[in-house]
Amino acid sequence: MATGWVILDANCFKYLEDECLRRRVLGSLRAVDLTIWPTALDALELAKTENQAIRLRLLEVANRLLGARPLLPLPDEIFRKSGESLAAGRPSFPLEPSGFEWLLHSPNDISQSDIDLFASVLSSADMALDRAFTTARPDIQQFLKDHQLKEEWASIGQFLNLQWMKPSQLDDLIKAEWSRFGLPGAPDVNMILQSEAWRLHFEAFGAGLFQRVITHEQSKRIQAWDLWQLIYLAGQERRIIVTEDTAFFAAASGVLAGRHTNALALQWADFVTSAAASTACS
Repeated sequence: MATGWVILDANCFKYLEDECLRRRVLGSLRAVDLTIWPTALDALELAKTENQAIRLRLLEVANRLLGARPLLPLPDEIFRKSGESLAAGRPSFPLEPSGFEWLLHSPNDISQSDIDLFASVLSSADMALDRAFTTARPDIQQFLKDHQLKEEWASIGQFLNLQWMKPSQLDDLIKAEWSRFGLPGAPDVNMILQSEAWRLHFEAFGAGLFQRVITHEQSKRIQAWDLWQLIYLAGQERRIIVTEDTAFFAAASGVLAGRHTNALALQWADFVTSAAASTACS
């Protein structure tokens, strides 16, 4: 198995419909011991595509990339299992099928009700995050003004390092997430923040908070499921996340750059240029 993986944002799969490009990219990644690993979140996003012809093509691409492996589970499932491992004192947990593999293996079985359900689930997550940021914005902006902190953090990384990723800042949020998953006992906040999966979860939220609430230069609205994809990078020796969404790329770069070893965010154009440059179609 490859020693590292590449996570593609769902907006990148359309480019790999081109068989020539797909072969070039995969060949280049094999040469450096990396593999693209589709996720359950990718599957849901692709499966909710209304146009049937496009939906079938995109899911076929994802199926070819996946091969015989299971999809990486939904981010919440990884987060929950990581919490269970922490509670039990285990260093890791096994990777199991996500339950959404059928979307890739049997795409013709997807019904309109399935499409509506997937769209509703993803939209609900996005609206919940949007409400959280919208509700928090007036109080946070007033706090920043009262404490003269509006210019305190010049970047996402600075905000995360200097303010957000502190046990005293995250104590209540960690307890709430611990309770949400019904994990036993009281969480050791300092220990939990040593878990990369849990760090990435809260860093992703912090990056979204910075972009949507704190910074003067408001970026375009980041979708919740984009942010939660960062948890897929936890625990791997080498890891790359690729997107063509500029707001998500900025958030991911702010979380990863200089903060997570051998973890990288790339925009699609840069990724495909480097990944396909060394090989050519015959």
